[in-house]
Amino acid sequence: MTGLGECLAIQDILLDVEVHTRTELFEQVARLWEGRPGLDGDAVVTGLAAREAQGSTALGLGVAIPHTRITGLDRPVAALVRTREPIDFDAPDALPANLFFLLVVPRQGAAEHLSILAEVAERFSSEAFRTRLVRLASREAVWELFINSGSPLAKRR
Repeated sequence: MTGLGECLAIQDILLDVEVHTRTELFEQVARLWEGRPGLDGDAVVTGLAAREAQGSTALGLGVAIPHTRITGLDRPVAALVRTREPIDFDAPDALPANLFFLLVVPRQGAAEHLSILAEVAERFSSEAFRTRLVRLASREAVWELFINSGSPLAKRR
């Protein structure tokens, strides 16, 4: 099982990004991952958009976790994006989102996919965590908070 520290790298954290739509967000992350093995930018954008078309991945409280499975990928890859301005993401609470955890996993990695999503959702469920995440200024500090936040799900493993 891949841990968050293995799929989220410091260079995959983008802070105060200027995007205005879901598509722009997905394209920004696809450019970030350009050239990485198994990550075709068009497949990333198409996969994330297709998943959103099935139903919003917004959790509410300004958070969304867009995710998809990609053929040819050998391990999960994630990006954490904080946008400068919130984006409408059809959240259950109708609030726009500005904190995004984008996840792509191998097509055959359904169990791992669900495990990572559950762990990320658990972290974002904490108001204190979200508040700190919005205030931190560096990628390194965000990564440390995200990886070491001590999710109750991680402790049960």
